[in-house]
Amino acid sequence: MVDRFSLQDKTVFISGGTGGIAQAIAQGLAEAGANIVVASRRESVLNSIVERLNKLGNKALPVVLDITVMDSIREAVKAAVKRFNNIDVLINCAATNIRKPFLEVEETDYDVVMNVNAKGLYFMSQEVCKSMAKKKKGKVINIASFVSFIALSKVSAYVASKGAVAQMTKAMAVDLARYNIQVNAIAPGFIKTPFNELIWGNKEKYDWVVDHTLARRFGLPEDLIGVAQFLSSEASNFMTGQIVSVDGGLMAGTDTLFG
Repeated sequence: MVDRFSLQDKTVFISGGTGGIAQAIAQGLAEAGANIVVASRRESVLNSIVERLNKLGNKALPVVLDITVMDSIREAVKAAVKRFNNIDVLINCAATNIRKPFLEVEETDYDVVMNVNAKGLYFMSQEVCKSMAKKKKGKVINIASFVSFIALSKVSAYVASKGAVAQMTKAMAVDLARYNIQVNAIAPGFIKTPFNELIWGNKEKYDWVVDHTLARRFGLPEDLIGVAQFLSSEASNFMTGQIVSVDGGLMAGTDTLFG
């Protein structure tokens, strides 16, 4: 029987690969048989992640990447293709945030967030998809957010960037369909990682999230593995331009108003 969810011998390139969500996805996809390229600016953390992945019996490659620098993007993709001959799946996990009220956001703050979350994702995808287009096959998975659809206070630049990610996912899907490249996005809810410790580390904020999430808990990075595996595999070949929410029911509504 054909296992359409298998990633055996596929090569997955993960930007922002040292983040909590990225590490969990890397582990899960490696367990499904994929070779993993872990790309990040945090060179000191890369080797330990790759060492752990290699113990699963697959091949993993650490690549230093600054997604805001075009030459760095090109060199990272070149290193991945040189090692594995191909990139089958790109997962855009690189992201950053600056928390300030809208009226206090400076131009440099805006540029820092948008250069990573939107511009970096755009040109990272472009470079990888040039390689995929030649082979007429590939998958791109963008990490969007529930704030691609609704907003929170004091993170306006981040909200803008994740709204852009959702629309870029659709635009890329349209332009790349002729090359048999499927482009989709995962929109996590509140996930318990160091990235948002400011929220889950605060009791009032923690309780608000739990009260507004039907699953009655924060998500864990591991909760995203199943969807990432599906979108990386042959099982999702007829799916493109979609944003899949993995949020414990946050966007579905609330059941607390009437008890």
